This record gives sequence, structure tokens and C-alpha cells, in this order.
Amino acid sequence: MKSAYHLIMSLLVILIFTSFTAQESQSKSSYQDENISLKSFKKHPVPIKGRFSAILASTGPGSHPIYIQGTGNASHLGKTKFNLGNTFDFSSGIPPFPAKGDIVFTAANGDQLKGKFTGTMTPTGSTSSSISFTGSFIGGTGRFTGAGGGFTWSGTFDMSTQSGIGRLSGTVIY
Repeated sequence: MKSAYHLIMSLLVILIFTSFTAQESQSKSSYQDENISLKSFKKHPVPIKGRFSAILASTGPGSHPIYIQGTGNASHLGKTKFNLGNTFDFSSGIPPFPAKGDIVFTAANGDQLKGKFTGTMTPTGSTSSSISFTGSFIGGTGRFTGAGGGFTWSGTFDMSTQSGIGRLSGTVIY
């Protein structure tokens, strides 16, 4: 009888011990999974550069809003489309003319990187201008949700052909 009692007690102790060990192992695994997923949300600054071609999409009334669309390639975005809306202030009549606006870069997979900028447009000929903007990235969608950082945009635009080129440089934090 004593041996049956000892056998049952031994089995019970083994069962309880293996149950706690399995729970502890599962708990450690869950903790490690949480650490991995938390690491993926840490943001790091990385340089961003790109070259784009642009066309005039439309102009609006009032203080000269201009909408420009384009395509190009940029680091961390790949093949990219962009939409830029800005307003120029020609009231002084003396260049360079102040500008401010918004830009949205859309990567091939649909993720968007959004920015706001200020800058200038300076006529360089009867229909051409140089453009220089400085801005901040203000979030986006997909991998750019909550993105930050800063950028410069420089380029030229010719109203006779309604086209231009632009270069992007800066740092994006995502």
C-alpha cells in the first residue's frame, strides 16, 4: 500500500513540476516575442535622397496655389509618386517669392510619407524658376506612421513646358 501511495505522490509531483516548467517556458517565449515586436517600433534616423520629374497639375485662384505631381526614386521609398501643393506670395513684386505648402510621397506599396515646407521661388528666365524648400516630415501611413525628420527640396520649373525636376535630401525618422 505504501509503495502505491509513493508512486501516486511521485507522479503527482512530476505532473505539477512539468506543468510549472511549461508555463514558465511559455511565459519567457511570450516575453521574448514582445521584446522583438517592441524593437520593431523603435525609430531610427536615416538619410533620404531622391530625384523627381514633375508636371503642373493645376493652379488655383487667390494667392496663387499651385499643385504639382511627379514621379521618381528615393531611398526608403523606391519608385515614388508625389503630390505637392503650395502657395506663392507675389505681393512684394520682388523675388525671391516666399512659398509654403504640403508634400506627400507615395511609395510603390502605397505607404505615404507626408511633409510641410517653406521656401522660395526665384525666376531665372522669362518662364523658368528655381525652387528651394526646407521642410519637416510630419508622419504618414504604413511604415511611415509617426515619421519625423527634415528635408530640403531644390529644383527648377519651366512654365512654358509646365514641367520641372526636383531633388530631395534630408533625414527621415521612422
